[in-house]
Amino acid sequence: MISPDEYSNQPIRLIQISDSHLFTDPQTQLLGINTQQSLQQVLAQVRQDHPDPDLLLLTGDLAQEADELTYRRLEQTVASIGGRGCWLPGNHDDPKKMQQLSDGYFSGTKQLFAGEFWQLILLNTKVPNEVHGFLEQSELDFLEACLKRSPERYSLICMHHHPVKIGSQWMDNINCRNGQQLLDILTQYPNTRAVTWGHIHQEFHRQYQHLQLFSAPSTCIQFLPASDEFAVDTLAPGYRWMELSNDGTIKTGVSRIAEYQQQVVLESEGY
Repeated sequence: MISPDEYSNQPIRLIQISDSHLFTDPQTQLLGINTQQSLQQVLAQVRQDHPDPDLLLLTGDLAQEADELTYRRLEQTVASIGGRGCWLPGNHDDPKKMQQLSDGYFSGTKQLFAGEFWQLILLNTKVPNEVHGFLEQSELDFLEACLKRSPERYSLICMHHHPVKIGSQWMDNINCRNGQQLLDILTQYPNTRAVTWGHIHQEFHRQYQHLQLFSAPSTCIQFLPASDEFAVDTLAPGYRWMELSNDGTIKTGVSRIAEYQQQVVLESEGY
């Protein structure tokens, strides 16, 4: 748990990083993009625009080659941001290796108390050897246990796969298959404020009853919104920032690299 004493009465400042797709060799490219370099550029933008965050949240597909060397380099790269780090797996990740390495900058816990008023609940949507996601009953039980234990706290739910359709057929075929079951649970708890995820490599923000639903862009390639087939976008990599206020409100937005020179291979049919 993160102690309330580590925060003042100011909003909790959170940076969400997602879908870095790092390789063992930092020079390897994904669809023409050096993923290590683009992650470093995103972090430089964070230091410029949102310095000294309280929390850094990484929402999956952190490694394209999920080995210890890749995750260790990821940790070294992002720890320079400061604050506390937490991460969860995506479909490309190895949850067991991530858990084994959660002894340094990254916390291995799935429930984080942030200040007096907030908690983050991290859920694993990975299905072994599949691209789509699913929340096992054990994950849903854990979620409800956290919500029931701390009903006075505002909750931010964090995951990798998207729980709602985003209007892109190929992406909606690989979403969290029981996302509606998740939302049905969350709407029973009025202090649950938002659900955030990665996976879709694009900005998304929608209201669902009392919940805000949003995603973070990738730190490397971006997917073209509203495309029924795989397609990449020319937008620069970026991150999502959040301010979690003591009254339960969330200010949030997406920032992207201001001067980005790498060029993605637009003719790509997948990866």
